[in-house]
Amino acid sequence: MGKERIETGKAPQIFVGACDGDLVIRGGSEPALLVRGEYMAEEKAGGVHLSGRGDLRLIVPSGTVVNVEEVSGKLIVRGVAGAFEIGRVYGDAV
Repeated sequence: MGKERIETGKAPQIFVGACDGDLVIRGGSEPALLVRGEYMAEEKAGGVHLSGRGDLRLIVPSGTVVNVEEVSGKLIVRGVAGAFEIGRVYGDAV
């Protein structure tokens, strides 16, 4: 299980294409994305694109725009102060 800090600055855009497990997203106070789990990340001009091969835990800066396409497990979101778009969640969403 990897853990990484990706410097993003304030109010970045985060795209989660697919998460094969549970996805937990929490708001944080640092200008960086903190990621824990087995994942692939790609930084593009439009933001950070992630996909997970199991459970993912993200801590995102305040004002982050989050776009989640698909979660195979549960989706838990707490304290995120920014725009949020959700596609499909096959488990519970909180």
